[in-house]
Amino acid sequence: HGAHGRSLGPGEGGGVRLPDRPDGLLSRLQLQGRGPGGGQGHDGCRGLIADPDPDRQLPRDNGVLRPMTGNFTELPRLEIIDVHKSFGPKIVLNGLNLALAKGESVVVIGGSGTGKSVMLKCVLGLLHPEHGQIRIDGEDTVDLRGADHERILTKFGMLFQGAALFDSLTVWENVAFGLIEGTGMARISARAKAIETLARVGLAEDVAELDPSELSGGMKKRVGLARAIATTPEILFFDEPTTGLDPIMGDVINDLIAKSVRELGAT
Repeated sequence: HGAHGRSLGPGEGGGVRLPDRPDGLLSRLQLQGRGPGGGQGHDGCRGLIADPDPDRQLPRDNGVLRPMTGNFTELPRLEIIDVHKSFGPKIVLNGLNLALAKGESVVVIGGSGTGKSVMLKCVLGLLHPEHGQIRIDGEDTVDLRGADHERILTKFGMLFQGAALFDSLTVWENVAFGLIEGTGMARISARAKAIETLARVGLAEDVAELDPSELSGGMKKRVGLARAIATTPEILFFDEPTTGLDPIMGDVINDLIAKSVRELGAT
């Protein structure tokens, strides 16, 4: 900086030095809000300083410009890199990038049909993207199959739109589904775990033997949440968890989600 740098005037493009660019700079960036009197960090020349010191160059790394939404002192828990997904001529995901740190919570907001659920289903392996990487704890999972895919799925918990409960199973069997089918837990132990988890979302033991058709909308969401957290997942997904609920019950479900995430320490 100072005598070692070159001043860029107002409105000029700045850049970050990269060793594999012929000019050592990224493409010129339009500076926003950097006119005279631009506030904190504003230098006397009313511009930015480009430092030519080669020791301050960024290391050669193809992922150096990936979106960073968390504190990545360790590997991101979940990383979506340049993911593309189409259905015939309809492009739904067009180069999606996202990175989440361990324990971070993020809300994805968008209109109907913009790809929110498709993104989740790609991460879960229910849909296969045409291009890109989906990394869980640094491991690319897009092409995993069989036992390797099942191993990754044990890290996930999912609350689907409409709760997506199995009509043919009782409430406790829905909650314990992942425990019985995924981990091989005995039914007696799984039932006890399911009742314990139902209590965490505010449902009494007598609800455990009911069928999903006997539940209200808010109760179905609670059962769906209980199923999502029963296996103590590291990553939780909620697909429109309060859709169709009245505002009061929506707030209750939101509070339960926040409480569950804190208790699990989940992403």
